[in-house]
Amino acid sequence: SSNIPVKYGNFLGGVVDAELVDPRLDRWHAVVEGRHTQSEWHNLRGVDADSDDPVNQPRFRTSKVQAMVDGPMSERAGLLFAASRLESVIPLKFQELDGALRDKDQYRSNENVFARMLVLPSHDLRITLDGTYAPYFEERWRKGWDDSEWVLSNRAWRFGGSAELERAWGLFAGRLVYSRNGFSRDA
Repeated sequence: SSNIPVKYGNFLGGVVDAELVDPRLDRWHAVVEGRHTQSEWHNLRGVDADSDDPVNQPRFRTSKVQAMVDGPMSERAGLLFAASRLESVIPLKFQELDGALRDKDQYRSNENVFARMLVLPSHDLRITLDGTYAPYFEERWRKGWDDSEWVLSNRAWRFGGSAELERAWGLFAGRLVYSRNGFSRDA
């Protein structure tokens, strides 16, 4: 659950009530951050030998970088742009058919690019347009299986728009969304 509270349900499931962030209209804001960790910097658990099993990953390198900028384009319109990339390398040992042991890494990367525009044409009308691009890539193999390498990738797109009109009798809201996933597995 990544520490996201569930509104209805319990530990194993429920509904997460998530709202997309709107760009701020007061001034421009920006955040850039990154982190890197690798197994050589610390000992998470005692491991006596190199691993040939992707479930037991005593050695790894993980890097993440993300940035967000948002602010006003005018008094009644704003823009938000955010991007992140998470990349992992899992160095493992691979045993060849002849019994020779060699290094063979597995790779994973996950990216997210998000943009959102907020327009307030009047005090009672709110319009948003947003887009997301979220590619994923992994290169893996199974221990003990000759030529078991495979590549899994996904190029996911999402475009959305919404309008909210507030009147004395209530709120009228409409949303339109298009999304596309492009899963691919090459072995």
